Amino acid sequence: MKKIDFDVAIIGAGVAGINAAYRFQSEGPKGMTYAVLEGRDAIGGTWDLFKYPGIRSDSDIFTFGFEWNPWEKQETLAMGPEIKEYMERSAADNGIDKHIRFRHRVTAANWSPKKKCWELTVYANGDTEHPIFYTTRFIYLGTGYYDYEEPLQSMIPGIEKFQGKIIHPQFWPSDYDYKRKEMVVIGSGATAITIVPSVAEKVKHVTMLQRSPTYVMPLPNRGLMVVFLFKLFPRRMAHWINRWVWIIQVYALIQLCGVAPRLVRRYVRYENEKHLPPCVSWNPHFNPRYNPWEQRMCASMDGDLFAALRSGKASVVTDTIDTVTERSIKLKSGQDLHPDVIVTATGLRLLFGGGIRFTNDGEDITVPNRFLWRAGMLQDTPNLFFTVGFENASWTLGCDCAVYVMIRVIKQIEEANGTFAYPYMTRERAETMTLQPHFTLQASYLKGAYEKMPKGGTGVWAPRDNYMTGLLQAKYGDVKTDLVIK
Repeated sequence: MKKIDFDVAIIGAGVAGINAAYRFQSEGPKGMTYAVLEGRDAIGGTWDLFKYPGIRSDSDIFTFGFEWNPWEKQETLAMGPEIKEYMERSAADNGIDKHIRFRHRVTAANWSPKKKCWELTVYANGDTEHPIFYTTRFIYLGTGYYDYEEPLQSMIPGIEKFQGKIIHPQFWPSDYDYKRKEMVVIGSGATAITIVPSVAEKVKHVTMLQRSPTYVMPLPNRGLMVVFLFKLFPRRMAHWINRWVWIIQVYALIQLCGVAPRLVRRYVRYENEKHLPPCVSWNPHFNPRYNPWEQRMCASMDGDLFAALRSGKASVVTDTIDTVTERSIKLKSGQDLHPDVIVTATGLRLLFGGGIRFTNDGEDITVPNRFLWRAGMLQDTPNLFFTVGFENASWTLGCDCAVYVMIRVIKQIEEANGTFAYPYMTRERAETMTLQPHFTLQASYLKGAYEKMPKGGTGVWAPRDNYMTGLLQAKYGDVKTDLVIK
């Protein structure tokens, strides 16, 4: 039999992939090989793809950064180019970059029961006709769960008639000059709230057009707590303490939103009205129809969104689109907007595993019909691991939990002198299992998640919903129940 090419194939050189590579080479079984297969020509994933104005982390960088390479600066939210450079430096400093094969796009993965390994179909360096075939014992998917190639198609009536420029933030053209343009940004999430103040200085005017508002909180980019910690403690200790302060305070905020939503709403209103200009009312423009944290709150860095509104260069309209014409957006209220450019900041298209076709001995693996074991392995699927992030914490924290599960399972296989492992659930148990969604937030782009993502259940099949307990379970909890090793 042909020698296995890699012990572990990590697919994707974004946050999840780079983190998995570090954890595996530093804490995984000794002597095992790995490669990172990246379809693009650079490290970064999301932070290499997205280039829209003002792109930054939508969660604090202290928990979004790698635990093993703390973020060096004191700002709470980091800009996209800074994050990309940080990831490149993290990979280079730890020798991870030497394991990355750029422009290697994985299109199919077939588990071979005969060879007891995964067979990967890969197209390299832009070649779409002559695939390369690799074999690997284990796969770790660092692909996230949105489509890099196709954005979420916005259901905006008449948008195809518009004669001006239409931009989706996922594919913002690097050479586009929006100076002196009338811009309408459709959406009210983190992307829209980032773009509006970032373009306000150059455009003629920018309007954030939202069907319904989002909770927005001004967030100082260098808080007093951060400054205090870095003055009082050595840098590395300050980072560690600050990281846990953020983990705990975000979790505490979410708990408070659950038990006292009216109190939180009143506080958010107080902060908003303190920063809003007199011409912009909190209701309806910043008064959501749902309770705090039923959708994620958005952070306005140093109150930049409110500053843009006060400047008069930005405005917000809360209304429903009736239709888009060649030169205007007609609203249900009768108001017309006349943009030169429309930005559709309406969310991302969900996609499991980067669109890779997964098969077992040639038969398709139907991902939505299967449960997730320990929020990182797919039912009845050998040696396949991936990340499901937290709704209430940074993406990187979920990555750490997932890779610890992978390392422990691989070590169990090695100790048992086995070659593969897969989670197993009896049909009777599957039919009686209480379903638990992996996504409970009500964002529009998540509404179709259940049709594309694996199912969650109870026990070892339950979603991971809290970082502190999730990390303990991943590092020390049960990883034997319902796991078959052969």
